[in-house]
Formats: sequence, C-alpha cells, structure tokens
Amino acid sequence: MDIDTDLLLDVDEVEDDAEQETRTYKIDFENGCISGMTDGLEAVEQAITKILLTERYKNLAYSDDYGCEILDTMMNDENTDAFLEAEIPDLIADALSDDERILGVDNFEFYDSADERDGIKVTFDVSTIYGELNMEGVF
Repeated sequence: MDIDTDLLLDVDEVEDDAEQETRTYKIDFENGCISGMTDGLEAVEQAITKILLTERYKNLAYSDDYGCEILDTMMNDENTDAFLEAEIPDLIADALSDDERILGVDNFEFYDSADERDGIKVTFDVSTIYGELNMEGVF
C-alpha cells in the first residue's frame, strides 16, 4: 500500500490562519472591561501594554516567561536613576522577546513623570510584523 505524502496547502488559507492568530478580546484599560475584538497592530499594542503591566513571577495564571521585572527593579532603593535608565530598556526588550509578532524595541527616552506618583516615564518604539508602534509607560 502506497501512502501519498504530498501535502497541498492553499496559500490564502495559510495566510488567513496566521492572521486569525492575533485576533483577541479588546481590553478597555481605562474602564477595566472587555469591549469587542481586536487584531493586527492594535492587538500587538494591547499585548505589549498587558505584558508591561504584569509582574513576572507574581501571577500563577502566567508562565515565568510572561510579564516584566521593572517594578521589582525600581523598588530596590539601591538602584540609582542612571542604573534604571540603563536597565529598563533591557527589561522591556526581555519582557517582549517571547512575542513572535515583535521584531525589535529601540529609541528609549526617559522623562520625569508628571503623575503624582514618584516614577519614570519611558517612551520607546516597537517594530512589529504589522508596522511600527510608539509606546509609553510610567513605572
């Protein structure tokens, strides 16, 4: 008995499957609720925000590869502002490295936070498979 090992794939079908992988629930971070669906560049932006808001190793729902360690680093009183500005880009890049949609992170800039909290505002650019994003966070 001969087994046919040729596999025929429809390119359009494969591309549709890849595109659907990024479709997810849209999170309204301001109001703390789900508000529809999102995909593409907007879904990647949401994923970045969610990753940076999640403390690594603190949530049993996530693996040890998910989240970031910025808050732990900032809470260490021995770390100077200069150290934080050197370390935060690496922490952000590391936190985002497991997302295959993200190609690179660069152009970090630091500002004093205008918020009442004592913190640092960071802006940075993210290259994704869908295009470029300008992100910011206050830590």
